Amino acid sequence: MIDDVKGNKNSSGTILVAEDGDTDALVFRKAFAKAELPHTLRFVKDGKEAIDYLEGKAPYADRQHFPEPDLIVLDLTMPSVDGFYVLKWIRAAGRKPTPVVVLAASDYDADKHLALRLGAQEYRIKSPGVTALSQFLKEACERWIQPDSDSKPGSEDLPLPGTLSE
Repeated sequence: MIDDVKGNKNSSGTILVAEDGDTDALVFRKAFAKAELPHTLRFVKDGKEAIDYLEGKAPYADRQHFPEPDLIVLDLTMPSVDGFYVLKWIRAAGRKPTPVVVLAASDYDADKHLALRLGAQEYRIKSPGVTALSQFLKEACERWIQPDSDSKPGSEDLPLPGTLSE
């Protein structure tokens, strides 16, 4: 089931974090607190819960409490439904563009290429340290969450890191 972590300021966005590892989730919470971001984290334990959240299925039907995310941070290796399936589902569902950043334990090129091909905007390797993860969160939020706006950048709006824009 989901739990929330509110930022230090008035919440200006929602980040859905799909992460099954308790230790990784704890490090993520600490990094988020250190980053002092004005957003709310919503945690789900696997891909099925992430899809249920995105569809607004019970127990996530109340969009006042479970708003559409402004950013999705997705683990790839989760029980029940993995991150690759979630990426396929997002694409097949024809949802409005919500940036997805994969935060994976593996540095396999095949995983990275598949995740990006399935629609992830970024692929990052998990860092065990709070400081590095805090910096990642700041950069990802700055890049993907638009302040005071309902419009969210899609993959067509911003170049991928490490690519040249035209």
